[in-house]
Amino acid sequence: MKAKGVLIISLLAVLMISAWTLTLTVKEEDQGLLFAEKRQEAQEYANRGLYEKAVLTYQDALAIEDHAEARMEMLQNANRYYNEDPLYYVTYLGLATESARMYPKLTNFAAHVSKLMTEKEDYQGAYRFLQSQISKGLNSKVAKGFLKEVNYAYKMDMNDYLDFVYADRDGYAVQNSLDEKWGYINLDGTTTDYRELDLAMAAGGDNVRYLEFRGSRMLVDKDEVIQAYINFEPEKVGIYSEGLIPMKSNGYYNYHNLLGDIEFGSYDDAGSFRDGLAAVKENGDWYLIDKEGKAISKDTFEDIVIGVDGSHLQDKTFLAKKDGKYHLFLLETEDSKDKKTKKTKESANAEDTESMENTENSEETAMESESTQAPEALTWIIRQVDGFEADAVDCLAGGEAFAFKKDGLWGFADLQGQIIIEPQYKTARSFSNGLAAVSDGEKWGFIAPDGEQIYDYQFGDVSYFNKRKNCFVKTDGGKWQLLIRFVR
Repeated sequence: MKAKGVLIISLLAVLMISAWTLTLTVKEEDQGLLFAEKRQEAQEYANRGLYEKAVLTYQDALAIEDHAEARMEMLQNANRYYNEDPLYYVTYLGLATESARMYPKLTNFAAHVSKLMTEKEDYQGAYRFLQSQISKGLNSKVAKGFLKEVNYAYKMDMNDYLDFVYADRDGYAVQNSLDEKWGYINLDGTTTDYRELDLAMAAGGDNVRYLEFRGSRMLVDKDEVIQAYINFEPEKVGIYSEGLIPMKSNGYYNYHNLLGDIEFGSYDDAGSFRDGLAAVKENGDWYLIDKEGKAISKDTFEDIVIGVDGSHLQDKTFLAKKDGKYHLFLLETEDSKDKKTKKTKESANAEDTESMENTENSEETAMESESTQAPEALTWIIRQVDGFEADAVDCLAGGEAFAFKKDGLWGFADLQGQIIIEPQYKTARSFSNGLAAVSDGEKWGFIAPDGEQIYDYQFGDVSYFNKRKNCFVKTDGGKWQLLIRFVR
């Protein structure tokens, strides 16, 4: 009897499960039919041109069952209605973003979002969105093409200029094309100081710069306080750095302090200081000096390449010409203390007459002596990097790959002298903030570090990209305009 009861219970359980399964199957079939009906209804509205109503009906269908194909139909109708009513933008973007979130690996949804964002010039947002989708599995040539297109999109600043001076800091000195007066703009092209200056030079350290205004020549600081009046008319003015500014007068360069007084000079050419060193030319030879005007070594060169910031140095590396060819050189230091200590220990071991205590005292004495004679404690060594030579080079612009010329063509090498792009261009400029200018002999364009052409040959002349990823280019009108990238 007990076994019979168990059997009846088991049969009832089986019947209940079967009924439940049947109910679910019927429910799923009903949902499928209802989804198909709503989708068909939405398509009919779309055929009548009722695009907004079609979108709302698609949303009803997707609430029953979510299908990527139906979502794409919905977005197509959202796009049609957006073309009729631009105020629909926010709703359309929301639908596209939701679809991309639900189906992150499908390119079409990402395309809708990035297209909408870039229409409003939200390239930064589009770039972040595409990067996020790629991290979630979006992996197609089309998507990566979108990302590249967004990353390098740009606009041209409406203002144009006759000339500009750039020191790779916080802005430019520019000469207005209307009245030929000078002023200052920031790295994005916004005017920061425009007082109809007769001349303005690039700002250097502490934003100190040389100005000519209403017949006066002066050095001013970041607060617009006049630091010095210059009582002569310079032939050329360099960039203020580390307390000194090179200025040319009567054919020679002198280094002036912030009060305008001469510290030392009489050079044929001179660069700005960096890390306590500057490149100068005297009697046809280039060499390096310290901030007292003393040569740091006996090494001389036929040329030392000066960068846009007025300095020759990047990461203790510089480019110079020796024996008719350009080479990379490294600056290294040798601590006098280490040499003295080593000599003391070697002497003690050789003679075996001094105790450990005397050796330690000797080392301490050497350290104390050096602390009071810092300049003598530092010995500079200039070492040539093996394996690299070129017929010509461009400057080191921010420590990235630099342009070099060999056998009539230009390529690119890194600071270790390794060639990263073989010579193939008529002319080239060094990489700066991710892009380098190259020329076909008539016009200029820009390439990425892998050599891919980013901007076609279209500019009459070009400068270097600043840290905001903008760059002055010369347009067909022969004037300079700021190319402004949307993505920083």
